[in-house]
Amino acid sequence: LPTEKQSPLQSRIHSSIGVAEHTRDHVVAMETLQRWQSEEEEQLAAQLARDHSMALQLQQEEDSRHAAESQPALRECTVCCESFHPLDFPAKPPSNECTHTAQVCSPCLQQWVATRLDANARAAIDCPQCTTRLNHEDVRRACNFENFARYDRFATLTVVDSLRDFHWCLRTGCTVVQEHVGGNLGYMKCYSCNYEQCLQHKTGWHSGESCRQYDVRLKDQADSKIRDQEERETARFMNEQQMKTVWKKCPSCQVLIEKNDGCDQIKCKMENCQQKFCWECLATWEAMLEHKEKAHAVSCKYRWSRRYPYKYV
Repeated sequence: LPTEKQSPLQSRIHSSIGVAEHTRDHVVAMETLQRWQSEEEEQLAAQLARDHSMALQLQQEEDSRHAAESQPALRECTVCCESFHPLDFPAKPPSNECTHTAQVCSPCLQQWVATRLDANARAAIDCPQCTTRLNHEDVRRACNFENFARYDRFATLTVVDSLRDFHWCLRTGCTVVQEHVGGNLGYMKCYSCNYEQCLQHKTGWHSGESCRQYDVRLKDQADSKIRDQEERETARFMNEQQMKTVWKKCPSCQVLIEKNDGCDQIKCKMENCQQKFCWECLATWEAMLEHKEKAHAVSCKYRWSRRYPYKYV
């Protein structure tokens, strides 16, 4: 059939519509393509993140394994029972004479030396693991400067004390040691502070007296002290005996009661007590009423009197 001929305007309109539809389809296609690309990129990024996390975790596990393999085993201290790195222990035993490895940590070894010095300053210091005695160099390695200075001074004191002709100045604050051979008996004068002392008696010099005269005076003083002590003991004993005779405690309230004379039936002077009892054996009145003479002590004279409590002989 013959078609109606379109005008130029209609042709342009139809052409524009076609172009618009083509453009819209192109835009939709581009948007779809971009959306697909974005989704693929997100998936790829997520996968890369997971791969990176997995690789990091594997690397950390590998590093931990290598660290564990390269780290030395911990060692337990036999004193405090704690586990420490081997570097926290001495490189070798406290003494070269020890046949064991170092199993006491350095802090405990220092504390061991300090404790021994506190307990008995001049006593020998032994290994805490065995009975080996530590020498001067062993102690120096085993403790800090302060404790070693203490040990060194104590060791010096011990050596000096063992030397017959060397003596310490006895004056407080003076640390001089000097040689004294015989001469003038036990008299020695310090060349540093001029303190005069008696080496025989370990005291200041007894001016005006020889050592023999000083001994006699000390003996007389000691005898005098002994006599004084004996006299005091005798007086105390006599007072106690008198107290037992004149003063006794109430068997009920424990108040001291004095008896000057009269019979042996006593009544406590305290208003809230008023306990009656036997002065000789402190048997109470109630016990005497109940048990008669058997209430008295065996050593009491009323035990064997065969009289009632109120009929004392």
